[in-house]
Amino acid sequence: MKTYKAENYFHEGLEFSVRHVTDFSAEFNVNRRFKREFWKITFIVQGSGRVVINDRMYPIGVNSIYLVHPNSETTYDMDSESMELYNILFSRNFIERELCSLRDIYQFFTIFSPEFNQKTNASIYVQKSTVEIKRRVLEIAHEYELRQINYRPYLESSLTLLLIQMLRESEKSFRGKGAKAMIPEYIMHLLQSNLHAETGAEQLAGSFGITPNHLCSVFKDATGVTISQARIKTRLHAASELLETTDLPIHEICFRCGFNDLSYFYRLFRKHFGTSPLRFRKNGLD
Repeated sequence: MKTYKAENYFHEGLEFSVRHVTDFSAEFNVNRRFKREFWKITFIVQGSGRVVINDRMYPIGVNSIYLVHPNSETTYDMDSESMELYNILFSRNFIERELCSLRDIYQFFTIFSPEFNQKTNASIYVQKSTVEIKRRVLEIAHEYELRQINYRPYLESSLTLLLIQMLRESEKSFRGKGAKAMIPEYIMHLLQSNLHAETGAEQLAGSFGITPNHLCSVFKDATGVTISQARIKTRLHAASELLETTDLPIHEICFRCGFNDLSYFYRLFRKHFGTSPLRFRKNGLD
């Protein structure tokens, strides 16, 4: 796996870069993956196919835009011989101040959180761009190339506005015709990226502008389980990973994974895995 190094793209103390490139299908396949030491927004100018992010595949084409975490493994499965695109590369530090002030009803900005789970990268980060988003991307590329006076704060502000526009488009998707497909995926993303998130049906339904009964029905039809069952399973699997990979005390793992009662955690863990947390740590699953 190839890892793109920040030092090859960030220069003069500027943790930001824009690349206008053409990628060719011969250079990519679903088995060859890439990672990077920075966040990346990609805007497709020409070409079509699919972008692979971790173990999920998303269709992309002209005017598609997507945001990728540094730890995500990515590649392309192209239908066209090549794709012309803009890559906007940046560190979290570059927009740290701006991120702290943003409201985030749909958890869009959890991708910048240390707790973000790469395996659950939801499709809210892969979108069809609007005219405004396209204009913003081209504006950022132009400003980066010219580098006129005060170009650094200009780029910081422009990147923040681009991310806000992407957040707003994801919000529209939840309320539009694609909601039935996106809502279950988003809820799973929310459960997995924030183990302490408030994920009651009433609260979530209010965010999406639908009734709790409709929300629960859509989720169960898509996943085969209730939101409550999905929440418990997600937290238990997070706990099992911590038991396998850390020496944290079991009571701390319990609370880190969203459980408020240790005996309840033990009971659920034994029921799900067939063994206690302590024996699981010692022996794993038989």
